[in-house]
This record gives sequence, C-alpha cells and structure tokens, in this order.
Amino acid sequence: MLTHCHTRSVIQVASTTHATPILPLLWKNLTPLVRSPLHFLTSRTTRLLFTVYFGTYTTANTLDSIYEHLNSKPYTFLSHTTVKILGVSTVSTALTVYKDSRLTQMFGASTKPQPVPLPSYALFTARDVLTIYGCFVLPSLLAQRLDDVPSSFKQRLLLDTPESRARVSQLILPMMIQFISTPIHLYALDLYNRQQGGLKVWDRLARVNRDLPAAVPTRMMRILPAFGVGGVLNIEVRAAMLRRFGFGTGKVPAG
Repeated sequence: MLTHCHTRSVIQVASTTHATPILPLLWKNLTPLVRSPLHFLTSRTTRLLFTVYFGTYTTANTLDSIYEHLNSKPYTFLSHTTVKILGVSTVSTALTVYKDSRLTQMFGASTKPQPVPLPSYALFTARDVLTIYGCFVLPSLLAQRLDDVPSSFKQRLLLDTPESRARVSQLILPMMIQFISTPIHLYALDLYNRQQGGLKVWDRLARVNRDLPAAVPTRMMRILPAFGVGGVLNIEVRAAMLRRFGFGTGKVPAG
C-alpha cells in the first residue's frame, strides 16, 4: 500500500509548476489508509496496482516453470532467457502503461483528464522494460557473479550461500535501476502535464532535473517492497509451494 502512496506522490510532484516537497504529499496520501483502510484497499488505484503485480509475478513464475520443465532444470531454477524478458516485459508493460495512463489522468495537472500522448506511452514502455530487466533478469546474473567473489569477502558481506546472494541481488538491483528509469518516468509525466506547444527538450529536462532528487528515493522506496522484498518472498513462496507438491528440493538457486 506504500507503493500506492509513492506512485501518487511522484505524479503530483511532477504536475506542479514549482518545486514541491514530497514528504507532505506522502503523508497526505497515507492519511486515507489510516482513516479508512477498507476504502483505501478497495480503491481504484489499489486495484490497478494489484493487477500489475499479480500479472507480472504470475507470468514470470509460469515462464520459469515452463523453462525448467522443457530443459530438465530443478524446479527452483530462475531463468534469464530472452523469452522470459519478452514475455514478462510484454505483460507487465501493458498492465503498467494502462495503470500509469489512468493514474496520470487522475492525479495529473489537468483538472479535466486529457488523452495521454503517444510519446508518453513509449517512454512508459521503455521504463517498464528496464524495470523488468532489473527485477527479474539482472538479480540472477548478479548472484552468479557474486559466486566468483573471494570466499573471505563473501563471508564478510554475508554472501557465502547461494540463497544469500540471490536475496541480496534481488533487494539491491530493483532499486539501482531507478537511477535510469526515474528520469524516463518524469519526462513521460511532463509530456502529459505540459502538452502546450513550444516547449523545448531542455525545458522538459529542466523540470525532470528539478523533481529528480525527490523522485529517485521515493521510487526506490516504492520498488523495494514491490519487487525487492516482493521478489525475495516470491522466490521463497514458490520454492515452498514446489516442495509442498513434491517438485525438487526447494532450495533457492543463484541463477
């Protein structure tokens, strides 16, 4: 539910004509959760976010299971194939672009919702492909790389088991990818919020640069529970379910 508040707050900051502190907006958007949790949990925004995460994780788990079955891999193997990238990106991007187009219209600068420009859709798509790559592909690749680190360093960094390397990679990379995806996200929002003609690229980049210091940590906080902690829990829950139904050992692999 924090994801809900972070997303709304970033959109509202990007829609203002002057620099706006994001913490008061975060608190304002958290207030409905405290005052009326049931209404908050059943709101349109929450339903949109749930649809995105449910569709994304279901697609990733399904493609992993198909790959494992066809290639005689352990049923806890996390693939990083082109098919997985394309499949998860397609589903997640379609759902997320739809979600963001609705949220941008709901919380953007215009009092009357306007059509989302095609360039904004394109930038939302690019942002989501990067996010999926950073959340579902890079963690397993990084975990493999960490296996080559000298044993002394792995012990000091608590990376001496495949499980720990997988968890650390899954927690770190979704946040790090925000340094690349957040500017793209802000530029897409600005294309919607300021659709008047005559604005040059440098004008828009100045607005992006204005909001970047607040938006990056905010989106990191948003992505951490969604695809960082959520990714670790997904691995653990999937492994437990596979154990429950008698598939493999249930150990979390490095990749």
